[in-house]
Amino acid sequence: MRNNCVRFFGTAMLVLVCALLLDAQDNRATLLGTVTDPTGAVVPRGKVTATNRDTGVANATEANGEGNWMIPYLPPGVYDLRVEQSGFKTFQRGPIELRVNDRTRLDVVMDVGQLSDNVRVTAEAPLLETASSSRGQVIDNRNITDLPAGRT
Repeated sequence: MRNNCVRFFGTAMLVLVCALLLDAQDNRATLLGTVTDPTGAVVPRGKVTATNRDTGVANATEANGEGNWMIPYLPPGVYDLRVEQSGFKTFQRGPIELRVNDRTRLDVVMDVGQLSDNVRVTAEAPLLETASSSRGQVIDNRNITDLPAGRT
Protein backbone atom coordinates (compact mmCIF):
# COMPACT_ATOMS: atom_id res chain seq x y z
CA MET A 1 0.00 0.00 0.00
CA ARG A 2 2.79 2.44 0.95
CA ASN A 3 4.67 1.59 -2.26
CA ASN A 4 1.59 2.44 -4.39
CA CYS A 5 1.18 5.75 -2.53
CA VAL A 6 4.84 6.67 -3.18
CA ARG A 7 4.42 5.77 -6.87
CA PHE A 8 1.26 7.86 -7.12
CA PHE A 9 2.88 10.95 -5.57
CA GLY A 10 6.02 10.47 -7.66
CA THR A 11 3.95 10.32 -10.84
CA ALA A 12 1.91 13.34 -9.75
CA MET A 13 5.10 15.34 -9.13
CA LEU A 14 6.49 14.33 -12.54
CA VAL A 15 3.27 15.46 -14.24
CA LEU A 16 3.38 18.76 -12.33
CA VAL A 17 7.00 19.44 -13.31
CA CYS A 18 6.24 18.64 -16.97
CA ALA A 19 3.23 20.97 -16.90
CA LEU A 20 5.36 23.79 -15.49
CA LEU A 21 8.00 23.25 -18.18
CA LEU A 22 5.39 23.27 -20.94
CA ASP A 23 3.93 26.48 -19.55
CA ALA A 24 7.34 28.10 -20.11
CA GLN A 25 6.68 27.94 -23.86
CA ASP A 26 5.94 31.56 -24.68
CA ASN A 27 3.34 32.39 -27.30
CA ARG A 28 3.78 36.16 -27.04
CA ALA A 29 5.78 38.63 -29.08
CA THR A 30 8.13 41.50 -28.22
CA LEU A 31 8.68 44.89 -29.84
CA LEU A 32 11.93 46.70 -29.14
CA GLY A 33 14.11 49.42 -30.59
CA THR A 34 15.96 52.69 -30.17
CA VAL A 35 14.65 56.24 -30.58
CA THR A 36 17.05 58.66 -32.33
CA ASP A 37 16.92 62.03 -34.05
CA PRO A 38 17.97 62.62 -37.72
CA THR A 39 21.63 63.09 -36.67
CA GLY A 40 21.72 59.69 -34.92
CA ALA A 41 21.70 61.13 -31.38
CA VAL A 42 19.48 59.22 -28.97
CA VAL A 43 16.16 60.68 -27.85
CA PRO A 44 15.73 59.71 -24.18
CA ARG A 45 12.41 59.34 -22.37
CA GLY A 46 10.20 59.17 -25.46
CA LYS A 47 6.73 57.67 -24.91
CA VAL A 48 6.30 54.53 -27.04
CA THR A 49 2.85 52.99 -27.51
CA ALA A 50 1.89 49.81 -29.41
CA THR A 51 -1.86 49.48 -30.07
CA ASN A 52 -3.47 46.24 -31.21
CA ARG A 53 -5.70 47.02 -34.22
CA ASP A 54 -8.16 44.20 -33.49
CA THR A 55 -8.70 44.78 -29.77
CA GLY A 56 -7.74 48.44 -29.37
CA VAL A 57 -5.57 47.54 -26.37
CA ALA A 58 -2.59 49.88 -26.03
CA ASN A 59 0.69 48.88 -24.37
CA ALA A 60 2.97 51.78 -23.51
CA THR A 61 6.50 52.21 -22.24
CA GLU A 62 9.11 54.93 -22.03
CA ALA A 63 12.52 54.86 -23.69
CA ASN A 64 15.37 54.85 -21.21
CA GLY A 65 18.24 57.37 -21.04
CA GLU A 66 19.94 55.70 -24.02
CA GLY A 67 16.79 55.83 -26.14
CA ASN A 68 16.19 52.06 -25.88
CA TRP A 69 12.68 50.71 -25.36
CA MET A 70 10.96 47.33 -25.19
CA ILE A 71 7.33 46.19 -25.00
CA PRO A 72 7.25 42.46 -24.14
CA TYR A 73 4.37 39.96 -23.84
CA LEU A 74 2.28 41.23 -26.76
CA PRO A 75 -0.34 38.80 -28.05
CA PRO A 76 0.09 37.96 -31.76
CA GLY A 77 -1.77 40.39 -33.99
CA VAL A 78 -1.47 43.57 -36.03
CA TYR A 79 -0.20 46.67 -34.22
CA ASP A 80 0.30 50.39 -34.74
CA LEU A 81 3.35 52.03 -33.14
CA ARG A 82 3.34 55.62 -31.90
CA VAL A 83 6.33 57.49 -30.44
CA GLU A 84 6.03 60.93 -28.83
CA GLN A 85 8.56 63.33 -27.32
CA SER A 86 8.35 67.07 -26.82
CA GLY A 87 10.28 69.02 -29.47
CA PHE A 88 9.78 66.25 -32.04
CA LYS A 89 7.08 65.32 -34.53
CA THR A 90 4.94 62.37 -33.47
CA PHE A 91 6.12 59.19 -35.20
CA GLN A 92 3.52 56.60 -36.29
CA ARG A 93 4.06 53.29 -38.01
CA GLY A 94 1.70 50.51 -38.95
CA PRO A 95 0.59 47.94 -39.69
CA ILE A 96 3.12 45.81 -37.83
CA GLU A 97 2.25 42.11 -37.82
CA LEU A 98 3.51 40.18 -34.80
CA ARG A 99 3.41 36.40 -34.72
CA VAL A 100 4.10 33.83 -32.03
CA ASN A 101 7.58 34.29 -30.46
CA ASP A 102 8.49 37.24 -32.72
CA ARG A 103 11.11 39.60 -31.32
CA THR A 104 10.83 42.51 -33.73
CA ARG A 105 13.23 45.44 -33.68
CA LEU A 106 11.90 48.84 -34.80
CA ASP A 107 14.42 51.66 -34.62
CA VAL A 108 12.63 55.03 -34.74
CA VAL A 109 14.09 58.22 -36.22
CA MET A 110 12.14 61.24 -34.97
CA ASP A 111 12.10 64.50 -36.93
CA VAL A 112 12.46 67.79 -35.10
CA GLY A 113 9.13 69.65 -34.88
CA GLN A 114 6.04 70.07 -32.74
CA LEU A 115 3.94 67.31 -31.20
CA SER A 116 1.08 68.42 -33.42
CA ASP A 117 3.14 67.43 -36.50
CA ASN A 118 2.84 63.76 -37.44
CA VAL A 119 5.07 61.49 -39.48
CA ARG A 120 3.26 58.34 -40.63
CA VAL A 121 5.20 55.48 -42.22
CA THR A 122 2.95 53.13 -44.17
CA ALA A 123 4.43 51.54 -47.33
CA GLU A 124 7.49 49.53 -46.35
CA ALA A 125 8.93 46.11 -46.93
CA PRO A 126 7.93 43.43 -44.39
CA LEU A 127 9.94 43.45 -41.19
CA LEU A 128 12.89 41.10 -40.90
CA GLU A 129 13.36 39.69 -37.43
CA THR A 130 17.00 40.22 -36.45
CA ALA A 131 16.70 40.43 -32.67
CA SER A 132 16.62 36.64 -32.12
CA SER A 133 17.01 33.35 -33.93
CA SER A 134 13.73 31.83 -32.75
CA ARG A 135 10.88 31.42 -35.19
CA GLY A 136 7.23 30.65 -34.67
CA GLN A 137 4.46 29.98 -37.13
CA VAL A 138 0.73 30.52 -36.97
CA ILE A 139 -1.21 27.64 -38.51
CA ASP A 140 -4.81 28.39 -39.43
CA ASN A 141 -7.71 25.97 -39.73
CA ARG A 142 -7.38 25.66 -43.52
CA ASN A 143 -3.77 24.45 -43.26
CA ILE A 144 -4.83 21.81 -40.75
CA THR A 145 -7.74 20.54 -42.84
CA ASP A 146 -5.52 20.40 -45.98
CA LEU A 147 -3.08 17.99 -44.30
CA PRO A 148 -3.07 14.57 -45.97
CA ALA A 149 -5.01 11.97 -44.03
CA GLY A 150 -3.29 8.73 -43.03
CA ARG A 151 -4.54 5.26 -43.85
CA THR A 152 -7.63 4.18 -41.99
